[in-house]
Amino acid sequence: MSKTDDDNSACERARQLRERAKALRLEAISAEQALRNKVQQQKDAKNREADRCINVLLGVTASSTIEGARQGQIVHGGEDSSARSTNSIPTAQTLVVRMKENNLGIDKLMNVVERLHERETFMIMGPEGYLSRQESVEGGGFMLGDYENNSLEYKKEEVERISGLLDRILEAVALLDQEKMSTYQNENIPSEWASKLRVRVADLRKRRDALVQRRINVLMNSAQTDEKNKDGTVEDYAQSSIDGIGDGLNTNNRGKQISGEKVMKRLIETPAWLPTSLAAFAATSSDEISPTYWKMIKSDLLADSGFVCSSWDSTDVAAVFRGRLSRAASGEQSHEHSIRAMFINMQSILENHVELKDRIQLFLVDDNEWLPPFVNDGNRKATGRGNTNDNSPPPVIIALAKSIVPEQETERGLANKSLAVVSMLLTAFTTIAYSLSSYALNPTFFNSIVNDSDATAISSCLPIFVGVLAVLVLHEAGHIVGAKKHGVKLGLPVPLPSLQVGTFGSITPLRSFPPSRAVLFDVAIAGPGVSILVSLILLIYGLVLTVTSQSLASFPMVPAAMMKSSLLIGFIPVPIHPFFLIGLAGLVMSAVNMLPIGRLDGGRACMAAFGRRVASSISFLSLLMLAIYSFTSLSGIAVFWGSLIILSKQRFSDVPCIDEVTTVGEHRVYTFIALVALALLTLSPYPGGIGPI
Repeated sequence: MSKTDDDNSACERARQLRERAKALRLEAISAEQALRNKVQQQKDAKNREADRCINVLLGVTASSTIEGARQGQIVHGGEDSSARSTNSIPTAQTLVVRMKENNLGIDKLMNVVERLHERETFMIMGPEGYLSRQESVEGGGFMLGDYENNSLEYKKEEVERISGLLDRILEAVALLDQEKMSTYQNENIPSEWASKLRVRVADLRKRRDALVQRRINVLMNSAQTDEKNKDGTVEDYAQSSIDGIGDGLNTNNRGKQISGEKVMKRLIETPAWLPTSLAAFAATSSDEISPTYWKMIKSDLLADSGFVCSSWDSTDVAAVFRGRLSRAASGEQSHEHSIRAMFINMQSILENHVELKDRIQLFLVDDNEWLPPFVNDGNRKATGRGNTNDNSPPPVIIALAKSIVPEQETERGLANKSLAVVSMLLTAFTTIAYSLSSYALNPTFFNSIVNDSDATAISSCLPIFVGVLAVLVLHEAGHIVGAKKHGVKLGLPVPLPSLQVGTFGSITPLRSFPPSRAVLFDVAIAGPGVSILVSLILLIYGLVLTVTSQSLASFPMVPAAMMKSSLLIGFIPVPIHPFFLIGLAGLVMSAVNMLPIGRLDGGRACMAAFGRRVASSISFLSLLMLAIYSFTSLSGIAVFWGSLIILSKQRFSDVPCIDEVTTVGEHRVYTFIALVALALLTLSPYPGGIGPI
């Protein structure tokens, strides 16, 4: 057989295998859909039975239920009961009679209380709840009132009525238990029903109250972070937490505006599964997504990507999909690599989907509701939600509107622009002051300015002024090149002034979500990496030129304490080449930006290297150490830089990555540790010296 025949045979075999794989995949999809339909049918049947039992307890027939719902009334035993209070609920004795007549056992009653709790929760915070008012709903099941009536007071009263019915059921079951005990006085028959239902109802209400409190706490905790926003709208406040600098209170340029009331409602209703890093963006979204599109994600994207969805939940602006990798997607690679490959495949399918590609964007994040493993009884290990094989949170898919971006305004407001201009002018002034102060101790320069009134001597300061700004430009150029390489959008940099070295660098906000933590790391490190390299070269070259120069009298004069630890000679000025001072300013600028705090370059790199949870703790500890350092040292940099971090809101964590699950690799982690160590060496005083810069 020739080589050509072998190739043709191999191609035919490959084609047959592809066809077989496609057929198996279709068969698996069909089986999965059938299983989903079966589960849904069982759930619907259970809900219908629970609704029937509830109507039995209320004495409501099918016809009267429809008519009462249509007229905003409820009918009990043929009586018109439009009164909206718990007094319209049947008495416990009546419920006992109806339970006996219809043979409602403990299992059916358990389904009844769970269904009532479900409806009660929806009345509070669901699509038809008084915390989430909608013109139309898809509730289904029994109705205790007119959901088309959009009165908040009415819906609150409906919640009280449902809660009252639950309490009456518990009273009725307690009466039944008492009857059992009196009937079987000579036998040891425990009173079970009431205790079981009470425990179940208490557990359900505890969960509901915790959910409500958690959502309220999100708003309350956020509101306390910026008191300047107390006179603005909630939408302004939410936007201010997204904007990098300024008060973020301008919404006049927004193409599509949403009311502050709706933003407040979304913040209160923020589900526990939505990460706080995405919650603010979702709350201010002007686009609401129909449930049809959420379902389309599950059916069209997830099924074809290798992600087996086990459960999902949604709001009008976000959705979460939980599940696991299919066996085919797992393969022989590492679990993390398989997840990354699955998500890339999912993104590729999304980009080619006609209906979803312009409406939806996906994020791969850790499960926000995951609970860490714990030892249950000393012998058996019980785990938290969704991940039994690892001590880390399982990944979930978060879907948001495509229109949501880190900056949702087309341009910054006037207040932010004004602050940027002021900061730019101050940076130019402090950089000039740094260059002048470098020559202040030079006798020749001093005599020319003070005694001879020769202003031309100031021109000798220009190399330092230009050099410091050049290092700043190189720093930002590193960010820009790194961002363009990976397709990340950056905002215009805003330079920050420094009384010590001219400038502390710039605030460079992200204007798009980085594709991955590795990309965020590369973009964050690119700036300080370039400026540190250039600064070290300038430092070394400046020292070489100083040692070999024959005209030291024309050099800047700096205190020996900048390079010596001896207090005795610290006040003796020594000449140094301007390149050294430029390198020193660049090194300090890069070092303070490499501190692992919030939205600084070091904070972004820390979040990329170790994840958001660990980075938040490191950021807090770094801020705490910076504060302690400010009060216990002679460092003016610590005080001034710490104040700028607080005022410019750089202490907050930055925007999330599209893929926050995949790690960056050990080489990037070691690079980050090395740069942070270099930054700490730069900012820390030499032992025995008079203190830091």
